[in-house]
Amino acid sequence: MKIGITLPQFSADPHRMIAAARRAEAAGIDGVFVYDHYPRPDRPEAQHGLTMLGALAVATERIDVGLLVARVGVVPDRVLLSQIHTAARLAGPERFIAGLGVGDRESDTEDVAIGITRPSLDERFARLEFVAATLRSEFGLEVWLAGKSARARQVAAALGVTRNLWDPSDELIKHAVSEGPVTWGATGDVEADKLRSLADLGVGYAVVAPLKAGAPDAAERVMSAKDRAGLT
Repeated sequence: MKIGITLPQFSADPHRMIAAARRAEAAGIDGVFVYDHYPRPDRPEAQHGLTMLGALAVATERIDVGLLVARVGVVPDRVLLSQIHTAARLAGPERFIAGLGVGDRESDTEDVAIGITRPSLDERFARLEFVAATLRSEFGLEVWLAGKSARARQVAAALGVTRNLWDPSDELIKHAVSEGPVTWGATGDVEADKLRSLADLGVGYAVVAPLKAGAPDAAERVMSAKDRAGLT
């Protein structure tokens, strides 16, 4: 099972993200991931994920770089495709992961702050399918489709792409793994037994969002848990 980590994105200093990505690569982490979040009143600082992916791509050499996850409907689909393709060119398609989703109520405050009206759920899923299919067919990128809903499951199955589940139950993981490749993500420092459990369940990639993502030892803590889990 591969191990990824998120970076200190909610900071006024973008260089902290670059430094954290380099530390993660040096520590042996498999991938670094960015969010598609925007500034809002209770969190005024948020570096733009796709912009930072370009910087991370040229600041690292081996490590995967990816979106966790881009929300369809924030910008026109062809703009999103161009943004992702540009970042993937910088990284090289072999180490770029395009995570996609439709968003949820947690995005409401951000949408208001940036002045957008979210399209209907039906439209978002239709656009999600279009963007995911295009990224695979035109650009040859690895795509993760986020969401626990039956509809997200159906779209992932129809396209044959990896599902990304955020903090799912073991039962949901088991069911999803029976249908195709699954990746996992959650906030909080992860313990060795959790990583071992995820690997045993068949999760292919676990992405940890540490509580202190910018701490100098963040990557080392994750790798220590991986070592104790016997996954190295």
